[in-house]
Amino acid sequence: MLNIILGFLPWVLYFILLGYNQYILAISTALVVTVLLSFNELKKGFILTWGTFLFFLLLLGVTLFTSLDWLTLHADLIASYALASIAGFSLLINKPFTLQYAREQVPKEFWESKIFIRINQWITGVWTASFLINACIDSLQLYTAFNPWFYQTISYLPVVFAVWFTQKFPDWYKEKKSRQLIEQSELAQKNNPFLQHNFAPVTQELEVSHLSVTGLLPKDLLGIYVRNGPNPLFPPFSYTYPFDGDGMLHALYFKEGQVTYKNRFVNTTQLQVERRFGKAIYGGVELPFIRDAKLLKPTDPSIPVKIGRFIHVIRHADRYLALHEATSAYEIDAQLNTLGEWNPSNAAEAIALNAHTRLDPQTGELFTIAYGSESIITYHVFNKKGKLTKQGIINVQHNYMVHDFVITHHYVVIFLCPVMVDFMAKMKGKHFATWEPQFPTRIAVLSRAHLDQEIIWINSEAFFCFHFANAYEDKQEIIVDYVRYPDFMMATADLKPAFLYRTTLNFLQKTAHHQQLDDRNVEFPRINDHYTGNQHRYIYTPACFHSAAASSDIYHALIKYDLNTNSSIVHDFGQDIEIGEAVYVPANQAKQEDEGYLMLFTYHKTTKESLFVILDAQNFAASPLAIIKLPQRVPHGLHGSWFPGAW
Repeated sequence: MLNIILGFLPWVLYFILLGYNQYILAISTALVVTVLLSFNELKKGFILTWGTFLFFLLLLGVTLFTSLDWLTLHADLIASYALASIAGFSLLINKPFTLQYAREQVPKEFWESKIFIRINQWITGVWTASFLINACIDSLQLYTAFNPWFYQTISYLPVVFAVWFTQKFPDWYKEKKSRQLIEQSELAQKNNPFLQHNFAPVTQELEVSHLSVTGLLPKDLLGIYVRNGPNPLFPPFSYTYPFDGDGMLHALYFKEGQVTYKNRFVNTTQLQVERRFGKAIYGGVELPFIRDAKLLKPTDPSIPVKIGRFIHVIRHADRYLALHEATSAYEIDAQLNTLGEWNPSNAAEAIALNAHTRLDPQTGELFTIAYGSESIITYHVFNKKGKLTKQGIINVQHNYMVHDFVITHHYVVIFLCPVMVDFMAKMKGKHFATWEPQFPTRIAVLSRAHLDQEIIWINSEAFFCFHFANAYEDKQEIIVDYVRYPDFMMATADLKPAFLYRTTLNFLQKTAHHQQLDDRNVEFPRINDHYTGNQHRYIYTPACFHSAAASSDIYHALIKYDLNTNSSIVHDFGQDIEIGEAVYVPANQAKQEDEGYLMLFTYHKTTKESLFVILDAQNFAASPLAIIKLPQRVPHGLHGSWFPGAW
């Protein structure tokens, strides 16, 4: 508001000096003040500033070199019409003059927001109307005999109203529009398929011991299986799976042949606010608004998107972390209690990291990366004791969405697929993630020893990857196994089927050779994590043999790929059963890569119940070793981990 008032200062001084019949001085003062106080606005092309400068420059020239008495006689009338013309012109070319001032006060991500633009159209329109009204008042003085003080007094009213409107209208309009959008979106959630069937959230937090087991539990199982997933506590008014929601952890504790089930919400500060209100307050990536924002406390989170830490859960240096995407992690304990935001270096701002990290099984180092709405990738490396040892920024060409990455003995490999993210895009009427196939997929190869040195860049055709299985070195090449999509069209259509791929990178020749390993629709590839960065033989993926789309994340079979023999084995649970990611758990004192178990949740559509299944990785197609009956339905989730040992 102050910047707009300063923009009018030359005009205010002009009108004041006119009152003392100092016509030339009024024009000169207005012109000088415009240049001195608004030089930056002139450089930036502000319409009001340039209109002011050109008007007074022209007026000064005409006054000095002509003898038009009517210019002096009707100076205030001409100025009022000039102001109205400048403001009206900015509306006519769809660049409201107040928009330029507002952008100086508002973060850049809101500049293209329809609401932001509409607010400034209204404000500029009111200022234009106030100038026109004043021009009409000045015109009336030519034909009526009222006291001049009467006209001067009523001429203040339109300006006072415009000032009041500029201060009050934005908040009123934003609240009105957000309320309308929230109400519309809330109704739409009733038909959201990702809030129905086994995607529907559960709200009860349980702890049940001595679960019923069919079959025999492996005697060597000692540890915790934990899986994370989106699970809104309150009915959301905006929900895009798998990008929104609260985090819920489902855990099974194995000890001495007994199993205990427990589930808990990741109790973020945003969730604490919603518990206080008893309803959803924060929006999602497709509707970033805060409901009842005026009722928030100053210490409450003000980000309009729910960030629920629901994608993954890991353990490093005896700390358990619930992860989201491109933001801080939340620390939990072995009993799933939320301890708070993870800030290992006690920095002013917690470290941002993605849902997928990479743990080197030889060194114990944890590698993390993160992206955001800016064209950078950040990286951090922690030693086995959890101390931050390396950090840095990779400048990239676009604001890529980079969900996962891989490491080898000597390298970090990051695929920059042309999916661009803007978490405030909905404010601009766009999708938060857009597929830009005119750009290549760029592959970054970084030296682990010298992460801050020159990066090897390899360009490839455009494709998309959510998840990697693993990578390893073979002489002058890096072998990368992952699940690949032909594109990323979530904004307009279902994701197309994804297939297991192998890419061979020659970082000396800067080439990438791609090979499709299978033609079945798969996702969530996992390996024996002890082989991270090393040559692996086996990959385990959920699969769907009957769906033409991958966006539902509903799978009914597991595939075990043997990359040495180019063969695979299927464990098909049947069309009545839905599954998600399976986690590989090595057997105690295992000697072979596949000497262990696959653990996963299953959902039975007919009985509407969830079970926990343990498969023998070496006898993959056989009946499960053990099936554990769960005390409640476990909704489809995302990623999980096995944490061996006592807790």
